[in-house]
Amino acid sequence: MSGPQFIHFQSYSRKANKAGQSIEQVLGEAVRAPQYSKHVAEPLPPVVVYGEAIEELDKQQDEMVSAGFVDVALKDGRIAQRGIRKDRHILLTAVASYPVPVALVQADTDARREYEQWRSLNIAWLRRMFFDGLISVVEYWDEAHSHIHAYILPVNDPGCSARQLSPAWLAKEEAARLAGEDDRTAVRLGNAAYRERATRVAG
Repeated sequence: MSGPQFIHFQSYSRKANKAGQSIEQVLGEAVRAPQYSKHVAEPLPPVVVYGEAIEELDKQQDEMVSAGFVDVALKDGRIAQRGIRKDRHILLTAVASYPVPVALVQADTDARREYEQWRSLNIAWLRRMFFDGLISVVEYWDEAHSHIHAYILPVNDPGCSARQLSPAWLAKEEAARLAGEDDRTAVRLGNAAYRERATRVAG
């Protein structure tokens, strides 16, 4: 498919953010649990197109957090290990929506073939980007446009930081660090770097 394509990344913690979003909510929506799928008129189960089912992903992230830790510097100079806090972002998601209506993709053989090629290219790109951190990719056919959701875990990071998997977030941290002690400048430059990197991440 020609033309620009868009993919949305967002990370989540077990503790809900100000918008009420949490891993429980995200995974509940993923399996189309009724309380989290009110935006879908006639919910259909997701189709796993890569990796594990959502239920297995949920178990894997629980195991990852149980084994995870962060190093904390104590006042006396010693380093102690602490468990993973509930507000730590431990799950990264990616959502890509196909720009052709579901009805057309399902009705036309060529349109379906093009969709499947688009899906394969997205999965291949995600695998190159996240390796074994890409745990699951599912697709949905119960909205106006078919779309895929990818779920990524920081499996090789004892600190379980999903934000460190996002190129845009890393660009923000680097820009803020280079800004020095000026907090307002750091925030402004960090946000600008985040937006700039996010717009070209697929390049």
